[in-house]
Amino acid sequence: MINKKAYLTRDFVIAGIFLMGIIAIMILMVQGIAGNYNRTDLIDEGFSANYDELLNVTDNVGVILNTTRSGSGLSFKGAFDVTFGAAFTAIQLVFSTLGLMQNVFTNFAIDFGVPLAVSNILFIVGFSIIAVTLIFVWLSSISRGKI
Repeated sequence: MINKKAYLTRDFVIAGIFLMGIIAIMILMVQGIAGNYNRTDLIDEGFSANYDELLNVTDNVGVILNTTRSGSGLSFKGAFDVTFGAAFTAIQLVFSTLGLMQNVFTNFAIDFGVPLAVSNILFIVGFSIIAVTLIFVWLSSISRGKI
């Protein structure tokens, strides 16, 4: 009997993340060509308005980070204060660790001559793959089947 392994949803999502990372690096290459060779006709001004949404997402993450740092978060009386206080402290630690890890990864990549923009894209792709893998492993353990 032939042992066939099928592709899982997780595999398709990770392949999509890789594809988006490759497209982002290709966009940086075209931008570099346009800037270095004075070819402004390569870049469409409408592209930035439609697809440059990373700053908006970063602002939303910053709002979440500031909310968790404030300590006010969700609070109820008694035992719920302690529970939600601990949860928000854990979330705060996770968000502060992400910033630290990005700085460490970026500095490490720059030491090997990787440009800052490329190292930021590689960090986002790597972090997304790790997060997606953990989420799908968690979902697979709950559903008791491979997703």
